[in-house]
Amino acid sequence: MAKDKGRISQNILESRERVENYLEELLKKYKNVLPERDYEKLEKKTESILKKLNQTSNMTADKLFDKLRDLVLGTAPTDILTILGST
Repeated sequence: MAKDKGRISQNILESRERVENYLEELLKKYKNVLPERDYEKLEKKTESILKKLNQTSNMTADKLFDKLRDLVLGTAPTDILTILGST
């Protein structure tokens, strides 16, 4: 499980870095095209997007690790039966 956790963490980190790099490249391109005020708005919006991306990826990783732990410890079948019983 530790290897899986490390691999998953690495994949999430690499994906997040690709998005960050892509957005930085876009900002560089728009810096020379947009008026300064519009560029500053775009830059702030991009920062907000990156902050939300970081929060979401961290939360997703945490939930995934919790589910993996549940599967290893054997509590996941109980959760599944609870979900099936409530529908």
